[in-house]
Amino acid sequence: MEVTRKTALAHKSNFGGTRALSSIRYIVLHYTANDGDSGESNAKYFQKPNRNASAHYFVDDDSITQSVPDNFIAWSVGGKKYTDCEKTGGGKLYGTATNANSVSIEMCDTKKDGKLQATEKTMKNAAALCMELMEKYHIDLSRVIRHFDVNGKHCPAYFMDATAWEEFKNRLRKHKYKTGQTYITTQSCYLRKNAGTGKNTVPYNSLSEAVRKKCRNAFGPAVFKKGKTFHLRKVTYIGEDAWGQMKSGYWVPLVYKNEMRADILKK
Repeated sequence: MEVTRKTALAHKSNFGGTRALSSIRYIVLHYTANDGDSGESNAKYFQKPNRNASAHYFVDDDSITQSVPDNFIAWSVGGKKYTDCEKTGGGKLYGTATNANSVSIEMCDTKKDGKLQATEKTMKNAAALCMELMEKYHIDLSRVIRHFDVNGKHCPAYFMDATAWEEFKNRLRKHKYKTGQTYITTQSCYLRKNAGTGKNTVPYNSLSEAVRKKCRNAFGPAVFKKGKTFHLRKVTYIGEDAWGQMKSGYWVPLVYKNEMRADILKK
């Protein structure tokens, strides 16, 4: 199921001023600490004045809701350092990762069951958003952090466990694609007019001669052959799938159903 993107901006009293997008150096993961909520409900809460807090995004099972524009400062990781940091190991980036240089993502808890835990769907969507922002702002995996790493707050509580946090980061390691480089397909795949599956295949007879040479299916949808190279112009993520736009403007899967479909061309 495709994730719906929404915008429901917080009241201006709940976030700070503008900033240059080039100042964004960290992505910070949070949890809402609610048992049964949604991105929309959280965004709506912050549309009321004087909440004295905010986040850029709220993620749930089927949507990503932007509450603060990326070029504004959200009030997400400020405050004093927690007193138990020496015991827990938190707060190591206190004073380094700040509201001014980070984008904050809040994970909701859509399942009301007496536990504070994001669902698998929510974590997949949060990972996809992370990868999108990593690509957009040239942020390395080492700068994708928890609120816990900033000031020691036990947030997200379920990522306090080092193994659980590493498992989440492994979702991001699988999709280390960089624009401006040449890749080679490891499987044949349909050319697409846009990212994702559906009624968006490209007729072979509409291709330029140069693209046709790398494809087959002369009388139907164009299939980009295994072992053919392309220049990666843009990357987008849908769930845990990664899609790449070629120089021609067409799209191919980079990772689909947990299988790598394209790899860097080794010189």
